Amino acid sequence: MTRIIKFPLKSEGKFGLKPARKKKPQQLEDAGQLNLFRSPQEAKVISLRLEEFFEQAIQLHDNNPEQALLAYQQSIDREEHVADSHCNRGILFAAEGKHPQAVDSFTKALHEEPRHFEGHFNLANIYADEGNYSLSELHYRIATEIEPQDPNIFYNLALVCAMQEKYEEALKTLNSYFNLQSVTIVDQEAQQLLAILQSSVEIKKRS
Repeated sequence: MTRIIKFPLKSEGKFGLKPARKKKPQQLEDAGQLNLFRSPQEAKVISLRLEEFFEQAIQLHDNNPEQALLAYQQSIDREEHVADSHCNRGILFAAEGKHPQAVDSFTKALHEEPRHFEGHFNLANIYADEGNYSLSELHYRIATEIEPQDPNIFYNLALVCAMQEKYEEALKTLNSYFNLQSVTIVDQEAQQLLAILQSSVEIKKRS
């Protein structure tokens, strides 16, 4: 699922909601858990205890959203991975077009964990989709503080700045995207956006 801000061009692939799937290996091993995201060669048969409902929900997330919602709620009820579970429930609500419920879930994730990266990123995407660019900008900016090496946040932030006619700020932010982006990737859409922003800044200066 993508979320695209239609600013003179499309930017497919940069506006996807991010599920909270990452695991911290040291915490998993300390808890005697199996890290499901390791390569098969590294997998060990260990009985899931602390993370059972969350892991079930992760496995159900893409193919059985209704059951995944229940499993995430069970994880929340057991006070395990509460922020991640709220966040992923928000993604499932968003996929159904239930944006108020999605916003509520992402907000609950941030209540549990104020620096929850996916919570901020996904809220920013939802607000951008709804045309609330000021709130979208706020959450993208917080996300850049949490994950300053993620180039896509800066691309999205540049777009929402542009939508608010903050062209100089958008240009500065897009340059941050290019600095973080791999030199082997030629992003034609970003190059187009760069040219548009440069032109917009010049026009604004002359006006």
